[in-house]
This record gives sequence, C-alpha cells and structure tokens, in this order.
Amino acid sequence: MTEGADLVSVIEAAYAAAPCEQAWLEGIVSSAVAAMGVPVSAFVMDASDPSAFRAGAVAVRGVPEEQPAQMLSSTPSYPASVVRRLFASSPQVALLSEVLAGIESSEGSAIRGEVQGFGITDVVGIRGFGLDRRGVMLCPLLLAPRELPRTTRASLGRVARHLATGYRLRSQRGQQPEAVLSPTGRVEHAEPCARDRRSLRELVEATNRIGVARGRLRRESPDRAVELWRALVSGRWSIVETVERDGKRFLLARRNELGVAHARALTQSQAEVLALAAAGHSNGAIAYELGLSAARVSRALREGLARLELRSRAELLAHCGEEQTE
Repeated sequence: MTEGADLVSVIEAAYAAAPCEQAWLEGIVSSAVAAMGVPVSAFVMDASDPSAFRAGAVAVRGVPEEQPAQMLSSTPSYPASVVRRLFASSPQVALLSEVLAGIESSEGSAIRGEVQGFGITDVVGIRGFGLDRRGVMLCPLLLAPRELPRTTRASLGRVARHLATGYRLRSQRGQQPEAVLSPTGRVEHAEPCARDRRSLRELVEATNRIGVARGRLRRESPDRAVELWRALVSGRWSIVETVERDGKRFLLARRNELGVAHARALTQSQAEVLALAAAGHSNGAIAYELGLSAARVSRALREGLARLELRSRAELLAHCGEEQTE
C-alpha cells in the first residue's frame, strides 16, 4: 500500500449513487486500487449470526475473480467462533496475520495456507460494518510483508466508518433529502426538521469541511483530509453529491441515523453514543462516526450512563451482556 494514499476517493465512492449493489461495490474497489496501489477485493456480508454467515456481492481488481469467491465459499463451514473472530470481534482495521494469530485451530492454518496459495502474503481487513455486523469488507491484498503504521490504521478506520454509513444509506435511497446546499455551503432548501439555526449551522460547516477535504488537501495531507470528512452530521445526516442535467452540483443532506432502539430514559443521542461505546468505540471514534464534538460525546456518555444508573464503560458492557442473555 502506498503511504499518503488518496483515501478521500474511496469515501466518495462509498456515497456514489450506483444503480445496484454490485456497481456500488465495484466503484469502491476501483477507487481503492487507484489509491492504494495493490490488488483489492471487497464483499458485502452479514455476520450478525456467526453460525449463519452470508456473503453477497463480491468485487475484485488485480487478482483472478475466483480467488476471493473460493475463500468466501469456505467460510460458512467454519465454526462460529472462527467466523466471529474473523468478522465480528477483530479490530475494525487489522492484518489477517494478526487475526489468525488468535485462532488456535486447524481452520486458522487452512485459511493461512489458502491465502498464501494464491500468492498473497497478507490481507488488510477494513470492516465497514454497522452495529448489526452487516456491511462491507474492503480487503487490500498485500503481495509482500509490511507493517501498518498507526496513522494508516487510523485513516483506514475512518474510511471503514464511511463504508458502513454508505452501505446503510443505500437502503434509504427513496427518501427525499432534508436539505440541499451548494458546494460553497449556501443553503438552497431545508425541510422544517432541518431549519433550526443549529442544524443549518452544522450542515453548512460540514459541507465546507467536505469541500476542503475534496480539494488540494487530499493530496497535500491525505490523513487530515479524511479526518475532516466525518461520517455523519449531528448524528442524523449523510452528505452526498448530486449533479443536475445542466452540470450544476449540489450537496444533499439525507437522513441516515444509526437506528438504535433505546429505552425511554435515554435521548436518541445518548442511546447512539452508549451503543457505540458498548461496541468498543473510543470517544474520538464516536465523535467522528456521528459527526459530534468531543464535548457532546462525553456529555452524552456521562448523562446516558447516569440515567441507566451505571458508573463506567465496564458497567455498560456488563449491562449490555445481561440484556443479551435475558
């Protein structure tokens, strides 16, 4: 993989209005290959139940198409514990070699041998999943050993959040945008739910940040560009581009919340922050994923824990574990 890759192009592809899932996935893979300079495969998947793993559309560039398909066809036969380790409990960005080191079974050796048999030294797994463990897996394929620097992992982790957000947005394509803005941040139209001063300010600020990220900064400071383009605005909207027939460009704010169910004691924001915290996301990662300030995340976490009569993240994890076993 190339250091300083233009990962903004992959984010753009995540929000492209492709006519079908296959075309959408192929657009992401094409952008990733151009940015990273290595072969790339990607697949849509459902790991919500590790004992019933399902893969959907598959796209690949740089290696024979049958290689990823062959590997995926073996996955449903693995024990649920192995599937969980590969696709559910591993970090959002990890080398396959790192994940396999934690699998002490014949399946781990079999997976390693299968990958190496294709001439692939290692695989970078970028998990663009929602909290339901459904989404897209983007896999740059490494033909020689290499390390992933911390800054690279951080940027790829942010890309993963856009992949998850873009995947979720595809199921809501029929909805009308709640605001329309020009590329310079001028509000052309806003529905009543987006007309309050705070919402308009946040939408304009997000549009301007995206404009900066998509400009020279993507070449001059790629990691900073990715950092600027947050996955949501105020936990509510995704910003996507549309081009009219006359060539005019507009940015649309589409409703795309996480969809977290919550008890009446919690606000929607508190429920979303707590759900992401329970999934192991740091405060900084939550702020990026929801498009909130660090202060708002800290406050929502603190107040949400208090409303549930919990004192820490550890107690939150225990509380969520108890709910799942009831």
